[in-house]
Amino acid sequence: MKILPAICCLLVGLVASPISVQAQELLLKDGRTVPAKKAVQESGQVKVTDENGQVSGYPLAEVERIEMVRPPALDDSRALLDAGKTAEAGVAIQALYSQLSGLRGIPGSPWPEATLLYAASLVSEGKQKEADTVLSQLAASVPRDSSDFQVAALRLTGIRAEKNPEDAVRIADAALAKKLGTSINAEANVVKGDGYFFRKKYEEAVTAYLKVVIFSPGDRWLGARSMLGAAKCLAALGEKKDAVRTLNEILVSYSGTSAAVEAKKLLDEGGPAFVKLLDEVKKEEAEAQRKLRDQSTK
Repeated sequence: MKILPAICCLLVGLVASPISVQAQELLLKDGRTVPAKKAVQESGQVKVTDENGQVSGYPLAEVERIEMVRPPALDDSRALLDAGKTAEAGVAIQALYSQLSGLRGIPGSPWPEATLLYAASLVSEGKQKEADTVLSQLAASVPRDSSDFQVAALRLTGIRAEKNPEDAVRIADAALAKKLGTSINAEANVVKGDGYFFRKKYEEAVTAYLKVVIFSPGDRWLGARSMLGAAKCLAALGEKKDAVRTLNEILVSYSGTSAAVEAKKLLDEGGPAFVKLLDEVKKEEAEAQRKLRDQSTK
């Protein structure tokens, strides 16, 4: 079984912008517009503070949506996560999530996006239980027909894939059919790969995993996860050299990620056989690089 070469990602370091959670207006279902410098949701009431510091409250059920500036830190935090800088991303995203938590449940607020990012950060750090709690909270706070609910459901399924692999494949396929975006498609393929892996359908799993690095090369944290899944499948299929090649690719292209740590562990656990195969892989890759350089000088 041949493995397609993993696509190398461009690592761009980004510094998180200052977090802003200031609202602009609260739009009510009866047509009223309430100026809001700040807003917070407490026990089903949306409390807004105007420019003069006056506070007024409105039932959440009467709120159409909130209009506010989208915090630049959302994009900056996502960029850190995509770049595989999981430690830096975790700090930035946790701060952002805490800042926006008061907007929970208010339609139009960036809280769902921040929550999804926070859950992704927790998964990247191996904190599955904490991510499950955060995603369950989100799923209970947004409309079931919203894309936020669909993504939360997909990620919850991924976390629980080992216990419910059939659900993982089914829900991942449903998300792919809805075409929720490139990043969500990548995540759906990871979840689908996990579902097949736990069902021991390794060839189907490899196909799903490789779609992530082929079609979403810029997403490093998902790319690392998918490559690790592919390596485990290849090992289970007896394709040890391809498994070692894939593990080495993770170390080279996804250094600094939790997947790279696990890849190194799997290589070490392979013992002398993996050491020999890794040496062969490195020699082959060095030869391929040499030929490429020779061709470029002709």
